[in-house]
Amino acid sequence: MSPEIFFFLVISHLCCTFSSSSITSTSKATWVQSGFWHASSQFPVPDISSSLYTHLVFAFACINSSTYELYIPPSDQPYISTFTETIRRKNPYVKTLLSIWAGKEEAPHFFSMANQSSSRKSFINSSIQAARKYGFHGLDLYGVLPNTESNIGLFMDEWRASVDSDSRAPRLILTMGAHYSPELDSMTYPVDSMVRHFDWIHLRSYGYYLPKRDNFTGPHSALYDPLSKLNTDYGIREWFRKGFPPEKLTIGLLFHGYAWTLVNPQDNTVGSPAKGLAITRDGSMNYKDIKKYMNVYNVTPVYNSTYVVNHFTVKSSWICYDDVEAIKTKVSYAKKKGLRGYTIFQVPYDDANWLLSRAAQGTEDGQHNMKGSELAILLPACTLGAFLLCAAICCVTGKPGELPNGQEIAVKRLSQCSVQGVEEFQNEAYEMWKTDRSEEFTDPSLDDAMSPCKMKRCLQVALLCVQERWEDRLSMLEVYSMLSNDSLTLPAPKMPAFARQAGHDEGAYGDFSPCGEEDCSVTFATTSTSELIPR
Repeated sequence: MSPEIFFFLVISHLCCTFSSSSITSTSKATWVQSGFWHASSQFPVPDISSSLYTHLVFAFACINSSTYELYIPPSDQPYISTFTETIRRKNPYVKTLLSIWAGKEEAPHFFSMANQSSSRKSFINSSIQAARKYGFHGLDLYGVLPNTESNIGLFMDEWRASVDSDSRAPRLILTMGAHYSPELDSMTYPVDSMVRHFDWIHLRSYGYYLPKRDNFTGPHSALYDPLSKLNTDYGIREWFRKGFPPEKLTIGLLFHGYAWTLVNPQDNTVGSPAKGLAITRDGSMNYKDIKKYMNVYNVTPVYNSTYVVNHFTVKSSWICYDDVEAIKTKVSYAKKKGLRGYTIFQVPYDDANWLLSRAAQGTEDGQHNMKGSELAILLPACTLGAFLLCAAICCVTGKPGELPNGQEIAVKRLSQCSVQGVEEFQNEAYEMWKTDRSEEFTDPSLDDAMSPCKMKRCLQVALLCVQERWEDRLSMLEVYSMLSNDSLTLPAPKMPAFARQAGHDEGAYGDFSPCGEEDCSVTFATTSTSELIPR
């Protein structure tokens, strides 16, 4: 057995015997952590923390009203051509989807296309061609509302058949963004067709109340509502009642909120009289701006557990949104109901530290990493991560507890996160890798010879498991891939966690900053978040 494989088996054994709280395994369908990126958001694609997601969605392509082929706006061409490649630099396991907008002003074009055989063929062929051309792993249909007068069920049949007949690998994923409830104005979705042909449906579990429309403050993303059917729990129960399997539904999470102008600032709870929107052109505010707004006015939000939303008041403005408590509760709800996962609109609205995305993933403490989509082994910087480096040393030297220079390390103390023991072998390993002296770890007496380049690769993989930032640490899928594929380029490790001068390492916190800009002044008058279509 080669030392590389033995090293991987040791790591696997350690991980499998580690506490159950450190292992996330999905024996059935992969838990979906999906998020939208809108091309007009102007948020740099390379800055997306893709390790927090299993799927990222490019929004939006459109339907040509004349040819019914898929249409990519010219302004989006530079982004779409590099989206998948750029996203996967940080997380090679994330999958990308191209979303097609078919709501509101595009709805007539969609239903016209769905009612004509030749038009359906044009759209279907062009959508598959676009997905393959730009390297997407799937296609998403967004914004379609129930309509009993169209051949939408037949369209779904043909779209799935064409995707399945496409011989190119991998098979394309098909998803759909749907209304929070299967019924709207006495019309119903073709539920049976949706179950058969889509990998999952992501629900628009928000937009229940809007300041432009409602003259009272409303929980626009309510999980529950004791007085109304306008809430996510009601909608999901209706999907279940129609026979839709929970493992094919994802809950929608909205990363922007809304601001109302109160009639009486002293009357400032859910359902209070209001006289229109506040702060922005349509009342919408993304999460990062909401946080800045709270900091400027030094206010503390209220968590309303009845509706599972957060809100606060500044003078006559009442702002409702989802903060960490609400996001975590909604994700917990999705898991208890057996749903497939969650879908976020949209990713760039999170704050500079990706607080909501990490809360949804369950890593808001910054101690875990879930890069792998089928199996994610969560590697804290110490304990398990330290064992991995120790395993690397033991596997290639045959001398547990001893470095190549004869220095003994405190192996027994590693389980208690001994800084002394960790520093000794992490510093030694990092310095040898950095100065290209990895071969000094090799024990000449080992029967299975290992070349210096392979030794350096094993050491490099081990170092990547104990990086300072949790986003930079490897999942077990990545460890296996890197050890079994010599042609795969490995990222250069930085100074390990808890090592000497860790606080002064190059780019210790990467692109994250508390404010995001040099000038921390807050200007909200021209901000409009929900103009990017979904409510």
